[in-house]
Amino acid sequence: MAETFNPFGNSDSVVSTSNVGENLLLTLSPAKFDIFSKTLALFEKSTESIKIQKSNILQKFGPAIITADVTPIFDKEVDLEIVQPKKYIKLFKQFKNNLDINFIEDNSNNRYVITNDEIKLFLPKQAATEDEEDTLMPDFEGAEGLFEIKIDKEVSKQLLGLSSDVNFVEYLIQNDKLKGIHIPETAIYLFNEYLKDPDAKTLDETNADLTLRTGVFLGVNAEAYAIQVGKLANGNHFSFTECDTGMVKINIFETLEVTTGGNLLI
Repeated sequence: MAETFNPFGNSDSVVSTSNVGENLLLTLSPAKFDIFSKTLALFEKSTESIKIQKSNILQKFGPAIITADVTPIFDKEVDLEIVQPKKYIKLFKQFKNNLDINFIEDNSNNRYVITNDEIKLFLPKQAATEDEEDTLMPDFEGAEGLFEIKIDKEVSKQLLGLSSDVNFVEYLIQNDKLKGIHIPETAIYLFNEYLKDPDAKTLDETNADLTLRTGVFLGVNAEAYAIQVGKLANGNHFSFTECDTGMVKINIFETLEVTTGGNLLI
């Protein structure tokens, strides 16, 4: 009987290099991978890249800054960057079976490999850049909390519906209380607890004691929001919005513009 031709000789002498330069970052169950994908999708349109460092996201979000702790999903500290998030979140939906998903850092090819064995998805790594994260958030030492308001799902639907065609809204403060929202050339919305307040009945953007403009109002889709408005030691007003998505908590920080009386104060 003729021997089988093998141009590579004895197969035992072939050394596999498939794992050279590869490092398993984490493994997610299908359920956790779905939560991770939905978390990324909350702000995919506002950034060209989502950087995760030690399982935390901290980056610019339009005129604001967004933070999110995905440790409950990862169960450990992981560094990862999702470039072109809109594209790749769409591709993530192709993992449709019930297999675990592995995230592998492939340094040899300067990429990440996301695989459930059936599919290997290649995610390019970004060229190293100087980190800005340490300087994004302001110094909160000496900051003063001024107002707080909580918004549930039903109220957020109303507010988002009213403000869908504007680029900013304004917080209306009267008698040291955040009583309502001004949607430019559209509407005034009073929060429920001030509906019977006689002063609030005539409240608008022209007579509020303090008017503060925000360009990222209810910036991510969430079940509930807690908005805190305060003042930094340098005199700048800010908002800190806790967004409860039901999956992870996402926080948005924004420096607010004072527009009391319709005038923007520089």
